[in-house]
Amino acid sequence: MLLSPVPAGPGAPPRRYASVQGLRAMAMMLVFSFHLHYFIQSQCANPLSRLVVRTGGLGTDLFLCVAGCFIYRSLIDGRSGYAAFLAGRLRRLYPVYAFMLSLYAALDLLLGRGEIHGLGQLLANFLLLPVFLGGTPIMDASWTLAYILGFSAAAPLIVRPLRRLSSRWRVVALASFWLLALALGSSWGRFPLRVTLLAAGMLVWETLCWRFSTRIVLAAAAAGLALRLSPWSGAHLAGSLLLGPALLHLLLAHRASPGWLSSPVLQSLGDRSYSFYLAHGLPLLALVHYVFPRLSLVQLIALQPLWLLCSLAFAECVYRLVESPLSAARHARPEQPAAAPVGWLPDLSPLRRS
Repeated sequence: MLLSPVPAGPGAPPRRYASVQGLRAMAMMLVFSFHLHYFIQSQCANPLSRLVVRTGGLGTDLFLCVAGCFIYRSLIDGRSGYAAFLAGRLRRLYPVYAFMLSLYAALDLLLGRGEIHGLGQLLANFLLLPVFLGGTPIMDASWTLAYILGFSAAAPLIVRPLRRLSSRWRVVALASFWLLALALGSSWGRFPLRVTLLAAGMLVWETLCWRFSTRIVLAAAAAGLALRLSPWSGAHLAGSLLLGPALLHLLLAHRASPGWLSSPVLQSLGDRSYSFYLAHGLPLLALVHYVFPRLSLVQLIALQPLWLLCSLAFAECVYRLVESPLSAARHARPEQPAAAPVGWLPDLSPLRRS
């Protein structure tokens, strides 16, 4: 058989997977490399940058898959109320975004670049509206945050009926939901196809109780990587839909992770991956405008570690000044008993009044 149930072990799954933190760090590096080589390619076309850019947003795709997996885990295993869950996600994700957007706006005003046109545009970006309305956001990275927060709002309602099903039927339901999202994204341009990676992440967590052949999962990951690197743009999403879930399944179910993924350096980078994702673009834009035009192609490529160090240093400041203190304050709050489990139908009247 391709699949067979795995007996449940005596212990609960760990709250933190070192290998997944390492995967977040690698995804962070892929995001940075993509943006860096996009700018280098626009200034000096070269085969290396063309190859890196061809991978597209593989790093972001991995982030989305991991986010969908662990949001689903917290919902299917937890008993937080709808409002408490959504408030927790907002406290975790939104402050860093608000800080970075404020910094973008302040620098735009200070340098007189004029890329922000009025308070209306700024308010719309604080509300993450351009991403959903088809506009161009001030921060390119904000579309990922908008999709994850939108998914966080919808996921409890999706998980609610699944809690009553056996694991086998949950896999069937999640696979159907994933295929429906894929079909919707293919036929309706306003529905982003990459959102289906969040649904794929949900399916990964639910299928951890099934034993897939390691060779089959490795073959799926290899096929996904080949499709992601192919010159045909239509194959890129298919590659991500194979590669991301296959890698995540290997790390979580098979524990088939190389030791270097759990190294202290990658663990530290993984902890800072969200701050880096939102913050790396600002120093990179400064380098593109004020430094890159004075350098040759050889210098631009040779000095890649320096460009990475600049972005890492800035992201470290954001992490220490914003993300880490807020995270410590959030975990220091006394636990409140959940008013109702996820399976309840949420009362949205307080949201309407606000």
